[in-house]
Amino acid sequence: MIQKHLKGVDREHFVILLLNIKLQVIRINTAHIGLLNSSVVHPRFYYCKDLQICLSG
Repeated sequence: MIQKHLKGVDREHFVILLLNIKLQVIRINTAHIGLLNSSVVHPRFYYCKDLQICLSG
């Protein structure tokens, strides 16, 4: 599933997987696309954003 999502990318991707209680993937979010060899992200920002998505249904 992740291989399909990242097929053919040429840069670093920071990907967030949202899982249900049975550890099944609900959603795959590409949170940030970085440079050729790095991706600078602040986890707090993305955690809050995905938490809001989960709480909204």
